[in-house]
Amino acid sequence: MSAFPHNKLKVSESPGAIADGVSIIILTRNRLVQLRAVLALLLPQLRMGDEVVIVDTGSSDGTRKWIERLPPPCKPILNDLPEFDFAQARNCAIEHVRNEFVAFLDDDCIPTPDWLTRLRVLLRSFDAVGGIILPYSLYRYPRWWSGNIAWTTGMTPSGVLAGQDDNYPATANMGMRREALEQIPFTPISEQRSSSELYLSGREDADWWLRARRHGLRLHIESSLVVYHFVPSERFFLRNVLRRSRFDGLAASQRQHSEQLEKFEEQVFTDLAAHIVAHPIETLHRGIDHVASTLVWLHRQFFFLSGRSENSKKLLWLISRVAPLACRKKAGELRLKLVLKTRPAFRIPETPNHMLIAAPTYLGDTVLLLPVIELLTRNWPEANVVVWTRFPELFEKNSPMVTILGPSPLDEQLAANFALWGSQISFVPYYHFGNSALWRRAISLRAVTFTHDVGFSKVADYFYAPVRKEKRFDQHEVLNLLELFSQWPLAGSLTPPRLTVPEEVFRRIARKHPALLEAPYVTLHIDTALPMKQWPLDRWEYAAKAIHSETGANCVFIGTIDAAERARELVERLGKWAVNLCGLSLSELIAVLGYAKMAIGPCSGPKHLAYALRIPTFTLYGAVSETRWGAWFDRPIHAYVTSPISYLSPREQTGLPENHAMLLIDAVTVAEKIIWHYRSLENSQTSL
Repeated sequence: MSAFPHNKLKVSESPGAIADGVSIIILTRNRLVQLRAVLALLLPQLRMGDEVVIVDTGSSDGTRKWIERLPPPCKPILNDLPEFDFAQARNCAIEHVRNEFVAFLDDDCIPTPDWLTRLRVLLRSFDAVGGIILPYSLYRYPRWWSGNIAWTTGMTPSGVLAGQDDNYPATANMGMRREALEQIPFTPISEQRSSSELYLSGREDADWWLRARRHGLRLHIESSLVVYHFVPSERFFLRNVLRRSRFDGLAASQRQHSEQLEKFEEQVFTDLAAHIVAHPIETLHRGIDHVASTLVWLHRQFFFLSGRSENSKKLLWLISRVAPLACRKKAGELRLKLVLKTRPAFRIPETPNHMLIAAPTYLGDTVLLLPVIELLTRNWPEANVVVWTRFPELFEKNSPMVTILGPSPLDEQLAANFALWGSQISFVPYYHFGNSALWRRAISLRAVTFTHDVGFSKVADYFYAPVRKEKRFDQHEVLNLLELFSQWPLAGSLTPPRLTVPEEVFRRIARKHPALLEAPYVTLHIDTALPMKQWPLDRWEYAAKAIHSETGANCVFIGTIDAAERARELVERLGKWAVNLCGLSLSELIAVLGYAKMAIGPCSGPKHLAYALRIPTFTLYGAVSETRWGAWFDRPIHAYVTSPISYLSPREQTGLPENHAMLLIDAVTVAEKIIWHYRSLENSQTSL
């Protein structure tokens, strides 16, 4: 079960705690003038029960004496340690707060008059909230300046505002629930630093936000939560920007160093550097600000990678990787350009008379295609349509103009010949199991496909297609498919796919497994083709016990043949009401699903088959979105639970199990929601 269940943070009571009270923590050192200005605008925003915890980390300008004389609600803490660590100082302050909500503000950041009110409201709905840091004054920025490197001066980079991967807010403007901070404290660095190496102990805020995302906390970045930073103008000098980027890279290396992350960052570094080397003119054309921000980031990444090794050796090793990679990139691009130039020009035909739909893909993707292909053939009934698929059994041949090709080598060759000599246009929505050489040589000649997430083996394969449509991850996949196939106006609405249950096949299975007829049953899909969608077997066992105990339904375990042995052991522990049917053929799977009371499992092929059979489902969504992959038809009979993590960037996922998002879904929640869904369907008689 989840060690940190989503949306279940419990606030531990502290003496004197006030409901919705906020404890603001400010770290300070030799900034008395700025600190006075910050408190002058902060204190009028406090409500009864709020407090300001000021941690002095070794001031010598009179700050200590001044804060010691401050009356409540200010609470001074004097840190006399010779070494400095932002994380230790923040953790120390957290031990002294009394309120449910904790906010962090820098001693040189002026909050807006409604800053605390906004933060208080947001923390009622989220576990942590980050805000925006803007400059307090107007500056004459250098010509090379870019918002992408604003982090080097203590301001919010443009990537945070744009919601880009791996861009996090800073503790200069951040609030959390105290329980979140108690369960995920700031991580101290392994090596103590003196105050002259201040920023070598930094990155504690980015590290905390990263770990909070991995734990599945409810995080939010609010653009209207603003503070204004006193930034000395000398921080915009190039030498200071590079100094800060070096410190940032070294600090990140200390906090987040691991073998897997180092390999990932090395690949990112060499890919970016190789792109610059291979495309110097293109890089320069994007502007001096783009060049500067890219070089500053490479500078930062170099020190991240060399944090635990000799810089000169690391630099030589990285250069030795960049040069060959740049050559390979350039050679590959030139080869692709030459191939594309020798091809005849392609135009979308005004009237489609001959069409190829190449979709050698997963079972679930194939089911999604059924209503879209039906709509296409309904609009163009005279067109000759050839569908190449791994699952020809799913397609009903209602028209002599539609030809269904399967996964055999002969059918593959027929698809290639049709792409070369017969088809006017080739739609390629998915290509996970297609032959790469066949794509490049034949199918891509007149292809319409997506810009990404098609399943090609190489990124370069996408550029072989003369027409590429942008795929959106924030809308249902059916809409993406409709946009791909709508090269001409399509009239009418989608009709739900309907599969026929093979009754004789079911009777044959039931004779071997009488439990299918002794009581209503549900299917539990315990194994999938993608490791990222796997849910632990012990949780399936817990869910099965709860379902049988509360509803009386038998439990049928389905999955690939590889899961059969694990399912057998599971059935032996559970008893006669559990059945192991892992390793079914497609027709057998359709038969078993067709008589089930509910299909339970991750987002995969059996779920989509149940949609087409109009069987109620309960789906566990891990690192995939219900918005994109949920039910398009019959939504009332389909329920689901989602992981607190819907998406992690490749960098955030590095070092974690592939099914990390699924691991954050706890068995108790799943069992309770399945039972509720089962009973609600019985009561409403919507199905079952």
